[in-house]
Amino acid sequence: MLHRQLISPFRRRIGGWSSAIVALIIDYTATQFDFKFKLPSTKTVTLHWGDGTSEEVVGQDAVEISKTSSYSGAGSYKFWISGDDTDITYIRLDNDIDNSCDMSKWSALTSLTDLIIPGIITLSGAPPPSLTYLYLHGDSINWTYSGALPTGLTYLRLIGSSINWTYSGALPTGLTYLYLYGGSINWTYSGALPTGLTYLYLNGGSINWTYSGALPTGLTYLRLIGSSINWTYSGALPTGLTYLYLNGGSINWTGLDIGDTGNITYLGLSDYRDAKMSSADMITLLTQMENRTGSLPVTVTINDYADFASPPAGVTDAVDSLKTAKSITTVTLGA
Repeated sequence: MLHRQLISPFRRRIGGWSSAIVALIIDYTATQFDFKFKLPSTKTVTLHWGDGTSEEVVGQDAVEISKTSSYSGAGSYKFWISGDDTDITYIRLDNDIDNSCDMSKWSALTSLTDLIIPGIITLSGAPPPSLTYLYLHGDSINWTYSGALPTGLTYLRLIGSSINWTYSGALPTGLTYLYLYGGSINWTYSGALPTGLTYLYLNGGSINWTYSGALPTGLTYLRLIGSSINWTYSGALPTGLTYLYLNGGSINWTGLDIGDTGNITYLGLSDYRDAKMSSADMITLLTQMENRTGSLPVTVTINDYADFASPPAGVTDAVDSLKTAKSITTVTLGA
């Protein structure tokens, strides 16, 4: 079990574990503890491992520095950092040690922009306000927080069954990457998404997004799954899409244009409109797909089609023409 404590910076000059900004208790059994970080080359920190040893480390700017404990036996060790700790720009924790961290005390790390945790951890409190990159990925990540995210965030990836983030409101305006996947992620918002988004993945029963209108024009990846995603739109999708998957009972996209550039690697329209598509509209969509610039995947699925059981000749001809033109193996039309 790894416990993290971050102490107020006003007591930091006293020195030692009890007054350090980054102070961790490591309950070591078999897996050594890895601490990965980035620091400017003009700065130096000392890692105190809690077993009587310490290690001075000079920063390497954008190069990730990885340091590993060398504990000789099971026990509880007090790890802490001294020196230019407030200049640390990046922290990654991804080994299998159970750990916990009160993030609300990390506000003293004013240079920290990247926090990456794809392992096992229990988090509490708000993330550091200086973050631009937040990556939490794993069913053993337990984070409970109700509130807004750092305003400067550009990358957000939250994946896990125990990530309990609850918030009602807009996302940071500068986001370019958004990935929310988890049954306990409760995000409620009505309105347009950040205009600079290029990657959008929303999947969760408590992700409530309501909007009628166009998506960000630069979007290349689009995956919407969930009954509480209420997106209504009748226009064209972003022209540069490379991945498209829509599956949700309240998604109602009735457009017939999936974009005219880019090589689409996945195309699945499973549950994406309220009223079933007519054969005339299906011919229009298939023809548009054939005429667009860029390749399509070898397998394509288009549901919500009224005449899927017995499509007229015009539709079957359009399917055959599309398959020949784009080297598609299978086009599945379904209910």
